[in-house]
Amino acid sequence: MLSSGGGSQLFALVVLVALYSLFFGGIPGLLYGIPLLAILAPAKQATLLGTADARTRARRTAGVTVSVMGGLGLAASLVPEVVLTTIPLWAALVVGAAVAIHAQVELHRRRRWVQRVRDGHEPFLGLRPCAPGEDVELLPSLAGDDDVLEVVLATGHYRANAAREPLARV
Repeated sequence: MLSSGGGSQLFALVVLVALYSLFFGGIPGLLYGIPLLAILAPAKQATLLGTADARTRARRTAGVTVSVMGGLGLAASLVPEVVLTTIPLWAALVVGAAVAIHAQVELHRRRRWVQRVRDGHEPFLGLRPCAPGEDVELLPSLAGDDDVLEVVLATGHYRANAAREPLARV
C-alpha cells in the first residue's frame, strides 16, 4: 500500500496516526493529569519551602498518590470485562503505602526529637531564638521556624560558659 502511493500516502498515514494518538491519548491524559495536578501541586509548593519537613510531606503525598492509583487499578481489575495485570498494581499499592508510612514516621520522630530538645532532655543540644542580623541562611532548615538548634560543648559542670555551635534552624 505504501510502496505504490509514494511519500504523500506515507505522510498522510503519519498525520492520521498522530491525530488518532493525540485524540485517544490526549483526552485520557488530560483526564488523568488534571486530578494529579490538583493532588501534587501542594506537594510541589511544599518542596519550594526548602525545609526537611516540607520534603518529607511531599514524599508522603507522592506515596499516598501512588498507593491510591494502585488501589484504583486493583479495583478496576475486579471488573470481569477489564483485563489488567495485577502485579504492577499490587507493587504500586505496596510501595506507595510503604513510602507514605515511612515519611509519616519520619515526620513524627523528627517532631518528637525537637520536642525533647525543647524540653531539655537532650543534654548536648539546645534551642535559642535566632538573633537579629544573624546569618542562619546557610544552616539546614528542619521546620522553617526561627529557632536555632545548637550543640552545647560543655567541658565542666556549668553550661553557661559552654561553647555553642549552631546546627540547624528548627
